[in-house]
Amino acid sequence: MNYPKNIESKIGFDTIRNLLERSCVSELGKTHISDMGFSCDYTTISESLHECHEMMEILSEHDSFPTPSFSHISTLLEHLKTEGTFIQPEELSTLASSLQEIKQILSFFGKHRETFPYIYRHAQDIYIPETIIPTCTAILSPQGGIKDSASSKLRDIRSSLLSLKKNLNKTMQHILRKTLSEGWCESGTEISIRNNRLVIPVISTYKRKLSGIIHDESTTGKTSFVEPTEALSIQNNIANVQFEEKREIIHILQDVATEIRPYIHDIQHAYKLLGFIDAVTAKAKLGEQLSCIMPQLHKEPIIDLYGARHPGLIVSHAQSGKPVIPLRILLDDSQHIIMISGPNAGGKSVCMKTVILLQYMLQCGLPIPCESHSKIGIFSQIFVDIGDEQSIENDLSTYSSHLHNMKFFIDHANDTTLCCIDEFGTGTEPALGGAIAESVLETFVSQQLYGVITTHYTNLKLVSKNHPTVINGAMLFDSENMKPLYKLRMGSPGSSFAFEIAETIGIPQIIIDEAKQKIGTKHVDFEKNLKKIEEEKQYLFRQKEKLKQQRIELHKKQEDYTQKLAKLSESKNDIVKKAQKELEEIIAHSNKDIERTIRSIKEHNADKAPTKELRTQLHEQQKETLNTVLGKARKVQAHKPAAKQAQAASLKTGDFVTIQGQTMIGEILEMSSKNASVSFGGMISHLPLSKLALSKEKPQTRKKTSLNISADIQKRHRDFSPKIDIRGIRGDDALHAVEKFIETGYTMRIGRLEILHGKGYGILRELIRNYLSGLNFISRFEDAPLDMGGDGITIVYLD
Repeated sequence: MNYPKNIESKIGFDTIRNLLERSCVSELGKTHISDMGFSCDYTTISESLHECHEMMEILSEHDSFPTPSFSHISTLLEHLKTEGTFIQPEELSTLASSLQEIKQILSFFGKHRETFPYIYRHAQDIYIPETIIPTCTAILSPQGGIKDSASSKLRDIRSSLLSLKKNLNKTMQHILRKTLSEGWCESGTEISIRNNRLVIPVISTYKRKLSGIIHDESTTGKTSFVEPTEALSIQNNIANVQFEEKREIIHILQDVATEIRPYIHDIQHAYKLLGFIDAVTAKAKLGEQLSCIMPQLHKEPIIDLYGARHPGLIVSHAQSGKPVIPLRILLDDSQHIIMISGPNAGGKSVCMKTVILLQYMLQCGLPIPCESHSKIGIFSQIFVDIGDEQSIENDLSTYSSHLHNMKFFIDHANDTTLCCIDEFGTGTEPALGGAIAESVLETFVSQQLYGVITTHYTNLKLVSKNHPTVINGAMLFDSENMKPLYKLRMGSPGSSFAFEIAETIGIPQIIIDEAKQKIGTKHVDFEKNLKKIEEEKQYLFRQKEKLKQQRIELHKKQEDYTQKLAKLSESKNDIVKKAQKELEEIIAHSNKDIERTIRSIKEHNADKAPTKELRTQLHEQQKETLNTVLGKARKVQAHKPAAKQAQAASLKTGDFVTIQGQTMIGEILEMSSKNASVSFGGMISHLPLSKLALSKEKPQTRKKTSLNISADIQKRHRDFSPKIDIRGIRGDDALHAVEKFIETGYTMRIGRLEILHGKGYGILRELIRNYLSGLNFISRFEDAPLDMGGDGITIVYLD
């Protein structure tokens, strides 16, 4: 039971329903959308979500999916059940085409039953009798009429009718020529039709000259329309034959209806599939328009939304090009109620309506605009108190209507109820309204219901001190530029920024100062502290983003340096190989010269022994020369690494160094034989000595903040787990999480890390392993043993 009765208009779901109905092509689809309702059944919701997900995949990836016109005759089928009834040829044509479209749909899902099992369930019981479509097409012409061949009798009737019409036309033309020659008709007169009979327009003065029946006169009375006596019998015969034709057509249609009648129930069932496909296609198209996904569905109540966006804002901002600020919100066993506060027009109500609308959409079986790793549970009922419900008829003021709603909530809510209240406690004297609201809130806490509540009251912001299941949420505000950021931050209350906004608008300072005195220093100090905390949080957030960007840039530079080193090493090897090849060519050329010399000696009858000794000496000299040259080449190749080792050996604790190829200066904190711990602006990195170069400069001194960033980093190091679970996370987000995980593990000198990505289709596993392949500080990575998860887990070993 949801409350109030007009909850859909309150939360904006009526707009979603209207968008879906307008997207439907047929009344069958619109009926499905109209009947779509809020469900608490896990299976029903899950099946509907999977159906939408499958259709979104079909529309985006399967061009072979048939595009039906969704034409049908469902309203005539009940009429057709009565014996002797029939439907017109154009309706028979619609029946045949609609059944043909349904057969195409059945064929598609028959081929893809394993890929789209949820939609296939709706198609598997559909039966289209094989005889209906051929029976319809056998009697229908391409123009939608009845063929001459529909029956032998109809063929004879139409043949006779054609002959009579030819005879009539010949007779009428003969009479027209006669009247023209007699001057009884105006020049250029042609045969006309009156009362569905062929007539000749005659000048009224001569109408008695032409024997026949006068059917009509012109408005001026100058022309009379006469059916000649000679044509009278022919036209009477034509009328009789046309009546016989009509009667035969009815007989044919009745015969066809008799064949169709036993299968009317099957056709009606098939039309339900047609309406379902129309409706689920509309849902899928809306899902594509809003970038919706199917979140992780849970049976128990939970709201764990990442990147949630209001559908109405997505549609309206798409036209203006404005971005929609995503929301992060969590309600679970440990925190049931969120109390959202912040400045006016800061987005509190939009945040609340986003949560309630997405929850309602989900329980109607619709995908929602959020990130894929979001989790949504099922609530048995949803209560909302939004807007002004004052009623003159029921003698209810605005505040009375709010109290009336609160009473209903208290009487009917339970631990599976989701309540949403906008501007809690307003509408009466603030002190009294705040006190009543606080007491009602404590009752909600005892009932263990879930809630999203917006307020400006300080006493409600402080309730979370005594009730751990109540958490504050603040809508962020840019105090420097005095504009709302429309971002929700959970964990702390938000300031209303009333005085600051008043100053910006131009309210005189003396009035603002007097207001501060009237409200008291305690309340002013509370607002100041909220403002200060908010400013410090925003500063920390900016610093965090800055450090994140610097870390990314540092990682890119390291990769670039590694690539350059690899290219340099490859270039050196090529130079050595080239030099060796040139030397071998030189030696080969020398051998040829020696052979020529020996040949010359033989030609001059020289002694063989001295000649052999000479060749041996020359061969040894060649080897010595080759070894000398190669030794020099190897020394050149090993020169720079040796220089690097010598430089690395000279480094000591306290030296200021840079990473080779970069300009950021750090200080060596600790050293081992091969590695060093270096502090770069408060961030500690563990690097090989071979990658460090002594710096002649010292790092610039930075101003200290009240918060120790280094201590925060060290704390995160202590809390670091060598395992990460990225199942259910989108590719880009998962890759970002793994990058951060690997970097932290490397800086902490963790030798072994585990990445749990699951098996599935292997896409996430391949993406992660492609990334790991490009990191030079990873010695290897492999699947976990079968008893530990097999290829669903990647184990990474760091140098």
